[in-house]
Amino acid sequence: MMIKLHSGIRFRLAVIFLACFTMMATLGAYLLQRNLHSNFLEIEQDSAIEDVTRVIYGLNNELRYVKIIISDWGNWNELYQYSLDKRPDFYTENLGEQQLKTASLSVVQITGRQNEIISYEQQGLSPKETSAFFSAQKNRAELATLMQQPEKRVCGFLKTVAGLVSTCWRAILHSDGSGPASGILMMGRLIEAQHLQLMRDGSQLPFSIVAPSPNTQIHWQLKNVPDDFIGHEVSVQFSDKTLTLHYPLYDTNQNHIYDIQLIIHRKILSEGQGIIQNISIQLVSIAMLCCAILIIYLHYTLVQPLKTLQKTLAHVRAEHSWSTIIKQGSDDEIGQLGQEINGLLQVINNQVVHLENLSLTDSLCDLANRRSFDLQLRQELNRCKRLKHPLALLILDIDFFKQYNDHYGHPAGDLALKTVSNTLKSVFLRLTDLPARIGGEEFAVLMPNTDEVGALQITRTLQASIERRAIPHEASKVSNILTVSIGLVIYKPQQSQTAEELIEQADQLLYQAKKAGRNQICMHIKNADI
Repeated sequence: MMIKLHSGIRFRLAVIFLACFTMMATLGAYLLQRNLHSNFLEIEQDSAIEDVTRVIYGLNNELRYVKIIISDWGNWNELYQYSLDKRPDFYTENLGEQQLKTASLSVVQITGRQNEIISYEQQGLSPKETSAFFSAQKNRAELATLMQQPEKRVCGFLKTVAGLVSTCWRAILHSDGSGPASGILMMGRLIEAQHLQLMRDGSQLPFSIVAPSPNTQIHWQLKNVPDDFIGHEVSVQFSDKTLTLHYPLYDTNQNHIYDIQLIIHRKILSEGQGIIQNISIQLVSIAMLCCAILIIYLHYTLVQPLKTLQKTLAHVRAEHSWSTIIKQGSDDEIGQLGQEINGLLQVINNQVVHLENLSLTDSLCDLANRRSFDLQLRQELNRCKRLKHPLALLILDIDFFKQYNDHYGHPAGDLALKTVSNTLKSVFLRLTDLPARIGGEEFAVLMPNTDEVGALQITRTLQASIERRAIPHEASKVSNILTVSIGLVIYKPQQSQTAEELIEQADQLLYQAKKAGRNQICMHIKNADI
């Protein structure tokens, strides 16, 4: 009886141990599945959306290139005159196939005020893509709108036999924007295979441009899609190992012409499932230990660390603090789990950093913003000290801009800001120069390796270029056109100024320029102001 009783107790204890562990393992697996699995799914979705957005911005850079070219050509006096008198020699010298190659364009078309084709030139496209094909992409009402709103641009993509073409339409104006439009300028650039490959190499994403596919029942909403892109959703197809995402591309007539297809391996989810499975296996392997040791051991080595990890992940997700490092004091499976999650968070943090880099540009003026300017200023100061080169900094303020807005309205004020920013970009052509918008009507320019003479010369060129724009400003107290006041300071390596002190000095010089009557440059050289 004693032997049977002993065997029975041992059996019952084994059953109790197994039942307790099974209950604990089941509960633990449920908590892991509910908490971690949903977190991994959200991380996977956020990462996939960021990847698609990166690809879209890569294509947007192709469209942006055409925007920049057409902005320059659309305000070209000689082109304006050509659209009126149609001189053959101008066409031969400026609009031929060689000129398209030089500008890296595939097609240029000019139509007159009556919507007649004045000139058409293409290279690299199929003969089927004629002037009639590109004219058909815009009806007469749209062209009339462009003629009536000269500063408006219509940009997008077209499907051709040769492939996807990024295009823009805009009115042809004088360089100063005066007078009625003389016609419509259309430009296009074929997005060739090598362009797509460069985008793949830069983004490290294996996307492709494919024929439109049927929409799925699952769609994810995209954020921060560029203005020229119509679609704000991406359709998703799920499989055990991959996500297939399709983002629709529309032409300028809002026809669905292509899809951006991106196939992503589900590493995040598979690693998360592996982590959950490994923990479950570890729980099962401890089933042979006694109940007391099992409870104590599980509490201190599994349940408590997992709760801490779950709270940390919840905090990371709530605060978007992707750079958080999860600290684990052990090298067991929980520590490995923390290391794996740290690796995943590092991937996410890298993606967030990339998107933050996109936020360093002022959206209105297409210049570096204040954040980008401050970062670059500190870097340039360190470089100047190391290389013993001077650094020039100017701060520019539009004179009586509040009165300009009150008199002409805020839309006109935005156009004036864009004109000033375009002038900055046209004057400061060195790759090392950094024009930036640092305030409402306040701009700044960093000019590395520039001494007093060079800085003053280019600053006077800038002031003259803005005056040549001849933007009317009836509310100004110093001129009937828009003018600017400029503070200019030169930093030399032997100085010990900080970035804040350098900006403060430039601000003081700008204040002196305003106090002295505005529409002038104030520069400090060897205790003398000019």
